Amino acid sequence: RARLNVAFTTDTPFAERWVRHFSNHFSVSLRRIQATLYVGSFEREVARTHAFGRFADMLLASTQHPAMLTYLDNQRSVGPESDFAQRPRRTPEDDDASGRGLNENLAREVLELHALGADGGYTQDDVRALAVLLTGWASDNRNEHGGGFYFSPQKHQPGGVTLLGKRYGEGLEEGVRAIRDIAAHPATARNVCRRLAKQFRIDDPADIAKLEASFRATGGRLDELARVLIGLKGSGIPVIRSPDDWVAALVRASGGVSAFALPTRGSGRLSSGKRSRPDGGP
Repeated sequence: RARLNVAFTTDTPFAERWVRHFSNHFSVSLRRIQATLYVGSFEREVARTHAFGRFADMLLASTQHPAMLTYLDNQRSVGPESDFAQRPRRTPEDDDASGRGLNENLAREVLELHALGADGGYTQDDVRALAVLLTGWASDNRNEHGGGFYFSPQKHQPGGVTLLGKRYGEGLEEGVRAIRDIAAHPATARNVCRRLAKQFRIDDPADIAKLEASFRATGGRLDELARVLIGLKGSGIPVIRSPDDWVAALVRASGGVSAFALPTRGSGRLSSGKRSRPDGGP
């Protein structure tokens, strides 16, 4: 409701489209019930906060956000030689309930979608190495560590790994260093810029090369990347809009923003405009 109201009423439509692109770039799904509580804060704290900052900061914020950690099961990723893995198993189901092994979901998503891209030159060994570095990265669902992201040394795999040709040690800071190095990888510039070009209908290879050059030269500064993109002509070829993007464009073009603006909770109206009954029924 909040994001649709912004789309209907914003006086900075390019910035809103830019935010929505990166919200989708680092997407999580409501189909994963455990992540439902975090999806609103995820868009606010990842895409909206870093949309015109540095890509490395956005990538790190996404990787450490409770929504992403929960959505991709990093909560259950445990180093095979970690202190946690060496504890006695209380029940036969203990492995499934708490996690005793390495989970590669988040590492694979970072390499394949968020950063390098499917053709980014990484290997399965790199996926496993990053998964090792991300063991212990967890969401504080029980609010025992102040909420949000926390690092669990007990679940972190000891020892070092080689990732994309670089050597990393153990601990939280080494994982952070790896994420920032991945953000600076040339394949990340290519993947991020290609996806942006597709979203904004830039199909001239020379123009896409300009975007990549800006990304590399500025260390992934997204505000500078946006300036370069705005200066490009684009193809003008019609594309099929996503449903919510189509609705937002229709409402804005019709001039009926106030009529279509969605009510906030407790306003007494449903999105259809019908009054709700005292018992909560339509």
